[in-house]
Amino acid sequence: MPVDILMIFPRSSKDSPQKNSAISIFYPGEAVVREKFLVEYWDERFDLWEDFKEKAKRAKVFGISSLSGYQLERA
Repeated sequence: MPVDILMIFPRSSKDSPQKNSAISIFYPGEAVVREKFLVEYWDERFDLWEDFKEKAKRAKVFGISSLSGYQLERA
């Protein structure tokens, strides 16, 4: 099923212990859900690369959260 937006959270480092919620993709994602867009999420810390490829094929637009350094490279 096609989706309007795939929200993506890249890993912040190779070995980051951070497991906090990816609010940087959830907050804007849920805001557009309220406007009737279909949204899916992919978090590189938890989700498989194969899942990303499948979700990416269905998405019209990508929203990517990134700071700098390693995470920006992953984005």
